[in-house]
Amino acid sequence: MVSSPFFLQKKWYCVLGVVSGLVVLWIFYFLPAPPPPVVGVWLPWWSQKSAIGTLLQNRSIIRQVYFFAFSLGQKGEIQAKRLPISPRKLKRLSFEVFATVANHGRSQPVHRILSNPTLRKKHIQQLVNMVQNRGFDGLEVDYESLKAEDRQAFSVFIQNLAHQLRQNGKKLAVAVHAKISSPGTWNGPQAQDWRVIGKAVDYFKIMGYDYGWLGGKPNPIAPLPWLERVLRFAVSQVKSNKIILGIPLYGYRWYHSKERRNKAHTFVQLQRFLSAAYYHPRYQELTLQTSEFTLWFHDWRSVAARAKLAQSFGILGVCLWRMGGEDPRIWEKSRNVFLKGER
Repeated sequence: MVSSPFFLQKKWYCVLGVVSGLVVLWIFYFLPAPPPPVVGVWLPWWSQKSAIGTLLQNRSIIRQVYFFAFSLGQKGEIQAKRLPISPRKLKRLSFEVFATVANHGRSQPVHRILSNPTLRKKHIQQLVNMVQNRGFDGLEVDYESLKAEDRQAFSVFIQNLAHQLRQNGKKLAVAVHAKISSPGTWNGPQAQDWRVIGKAVDYFKIMGYDYGWLGGKPNPIAPLPWLERVLRFAVSQVKSNKIILGIPLYGYRWYHSKERRNKAHTFVQLQRFLSAAYYHPRYQELTLQTSEFTLWFHDWRSVAARAKLAQSFGILGVCLWRMGGEDPRIWEKSRNVFLKGER
């Protein structure tokens, strides 16, 4: 008996369906799950003592520590705050430890260094010596709100610094302003060439916050739709295995009266508003509006949502700004996201 063409066609469809199903099952059960995101924390000098205990209690989650304790002075000198624990001790506990040097938004000292090759070379050597002498694994450069005209000079500086650090067995991370296209909408991001900088550094850290900022109108600090656009642009410019998304742990309060100054707060300072606040499902942030002020702030749910977003783009990990005063539930509620990731 000869099978009809229709019967043969149906038979092959069945075979293909079974094979496809087996392939899907093999991928799901036998291929390794995506690696969990690398989790880092910024440890600012003013909250280091209170945060050290939390840091050590969460050694299984946190891999990177950035000591936010070094500043660029007006004359280009490096100013250091006292550290409550030795970087070498943290390294023995399997943390990867970095010194973060920041200009705190002062563009002029950085401009002076970048525009003078002699000063630039001297500054690079100072930074390398600091990292070596203090026993850090590497350095993070957090030079913010630079002049757009310094874009090329800043790229050259990062390239040269990365080369010098690498020659001494050290790593370089750079913190950059978030943006959704090149060159950016204001001086700070315009001064940072993501493609060039991304090739030079070991870790490319996007400050995924301050969409709403204290100098502007009340807005969510890091709305999820905006972060999606930021990361979509980021992976088009920089290798995904270098990208780290900075996640906020804080909140902003905008006063409706111009006579009062807007303020930044830790979660702990704002937790008394939790029962009245509304968790915005689109932006994934807490908000509250009263007759006196508007609040936007972040709890453990906000952190977990952003960690999941980071993994969905296949980037290296996340870094939390900042330790000290954060929602204590982060370490328990977000534990599975940090350690296991999401399939």
